[in-house]
Amino acid sequence: MASAASKVLKLIEDNEIEYVDLRFTDPKGKWQHLTMVASVIDEDMLTDGFMFDGSSIAGWKAINESDMILMPDLDATYVDPFAATPMLILVCNVVEPSTGELYARDPRSTATRAEAYLKASGVGDTVFVGPEAEFFMFDDVRFEDGYNASGFKIDDIELPTNSARDYEAGNLAHRPRAKGGYFPVAPVDSLVDVKDLLAGLAKAPVFAILIAGVGCLRGLQTQTGASAVGISATRAVVSSIVLLVVVDGIYAFVYYLLDI
Repeated sequence: MASAASKVLKLIEDNEIEYVDLRFTDPKGKWQHLTMVASVIDEDMLTDGFMFDGSSIAGWKAINESDMILMPDLDATYVDPFAATPMLILVCNVVEPSTGELYARDPRSTATRAEAYLKASGVGDTVFVGPEAEFFMFDDVRFEDGYNASGFKIDDIELPTNSARDYEAGNLAHRPRAKGGYFPVAPVDSLVDVKDLLAGLAKAPVFAILIAGVGCLRGLQTQTGASAVGISATRAVVSSIVLLVVVDGIYAFVYYLLDI
């Protein structure tokens, strides 16, 4: 049976991968990476890991002790769908070269140890770890970090602190209290239409591409004659409607999972 490393090498060959992107996470949860030419990757590297200098990662090590190993998780590999040139992404653990153990400040190490503790405690067998996606909209955001001052300031017309502010168009005074704007309906949730607009804009390019694709396909299949053109146009419309209904259903399910 082929090893996991050899399977990755075959994946590189089959997909004509030009670059391999080694990715890891810093203590703040930010993706970091280094990219290598795929032709230099061999089975030993995938098995033993890649040496790198982690001194530039905030909260890790000083430069005199910063040589560490990026150990690929060979079950966490995928081809980057957005790269301009074919690229394979390898998600890595960070390993201490002196001990061969996972580096304690690597978030993947923390997750691994948490999962091991969960199993050892008998509380459960599986733990799911992931981000909670949220977004916020502000009218004004400022920050500074200089020699004489440091700080940040946010402002939005809905903030409770603006209940006494003088607005040119008048101030209706009422504002949702702190943590009071999560679930109320309009008019407390004054941006419900904006969220609907953003969700719709996410669909629009996909719908446009699907309609254009169906139209082109039916056009290529059209024979000469006005009757044939009319039939093809009708089929294109019907096919587009059916396809958009299916895709819209998929979007609705995804939005439901994302609580959008």
